[in-house]
Parts: sequence; structure tokens; C-alpha cells
Amino acid sequence: MKLWTCNWPLLVVLLFIFWLQSAPASARLYSNDRDGAVVGLNVGWGWTRVQYLDRVQDTTFKSDHEGALSGALRIGWAQSDDFMYSLDFHGWTKNEDLANYTILTGTVTLHWFIAGSGFFARGGVGFGSLDVTVRTLPQFTRFTEGGWSLTAGVGHEWRFSPGYAIGLAFDFYYIPVGDIQGYDDVKAYNSNLTINMSWYL
Repeated sequence: MKLWTCNWPLLVVLLFIFWLQSAPASARLYSNDRDGAVVGLNVGWGWTRVQYLDRVQDTTFKSDHEGALSGALRIGWAQSDDFMYSLDFHGWTKNEDLANYTILTGTVTLHWFIAGSGFFARGGVGFGSLDVTVRTLPQFTRFTEGGWSLTAGVGHEWRFSPGYAIGLAFDFYYIPVGDIQGYDDVKAYNSNLTINMSWYL
């Protein structure tokens, strides 16, 4: 069961690539015209590490790279075939017996479609919220705090119709919360491998 849990995101990606390659060639011939409103949805798997210094215990806490489902919603505007601006909302959560972690972010993001193709790079800045509960003896850690959120990602999309594209994306989120009561240098790192869907309206 543990082996399956660790490797099923890779299996999903491989099946997705196989499906794309086996699809009729005509389904991949639509041009990458971008002009106007865009709605996007990302669904996939994310990995998160939380780190902070506990001033009371005088110890540095680093969580494992926890894996769980992740998702994002995007509302944007394509200025041209090369550039798109969007407001992105992203979420990730993991609940275990000894620890619970939740990340929520909202970022203003610039997408660059290289030479107007399906390949893209994107980056953004915004606000992130980090909710942490750690139940390990002899301490109990619980806090919810917000701070800056920085994101960067790369991917590729295939246009399956004049108004619909689907692809793969890898996105990284960094949330440096800073110092809060009892904890110093609180931050979270979150990486996501997702299926990227876009509707060009």
C-alpha cells in the first residue's frame, strides 16, 4: 500500500501522456489562439515541507515532505498569444494522526507562452495562509498565520478544441510567514504536479 501511495502520481502522468499520444492527430491541430477571458483548473498531487524554530523548546522543526491532493482555480485574461495575466487560488491539505497541514494561496500570476506555443512559464506573488497542528510529545504546536506567497511554474498545454486546452504543469509555492508568537522563521515549501485545464472564452 505504501509503494502505491508513493508512486501513483507518476502512474497518472504516464497514463496521461500515453492517452495524449494515442489521441487522433486531428485533436492536436488547433492553433494556440489566445485573446480574452480564460478560466483554468489544476488537479493533481502536491508535496509540502513546513519548517520553523520553536523558541520555547529551542529546537528547529522540519516536517517530512508530506504528499496529498492539491488543486488550483485560475481566472485570467489573455493579452495575446504570448502573455496571460491571472488571479490564481491554490489549496493543499494533509491530515494525519500526529500532524495537520493546510496551505491556501491567492496570487497574481503572469503566464508566458514561449513563442506563442503550448509551452509556458509562469510566476506570481500574492498572499498565503499556513495552518499547522503538530501533536508530538512533549509539545503541542498549533498556529494559523498568513504572509507573502511566491510561485513559479512550467508546463505545456495541448489545444483540443478552439476553446479548450489540457496539459501538465509543475508549480512551486513558497510561503515565508516569518516570526509569530513562540515561533521564528516559519515557512512552507509546496511543489505540485498537476493536470492543467484551460477554457478560452
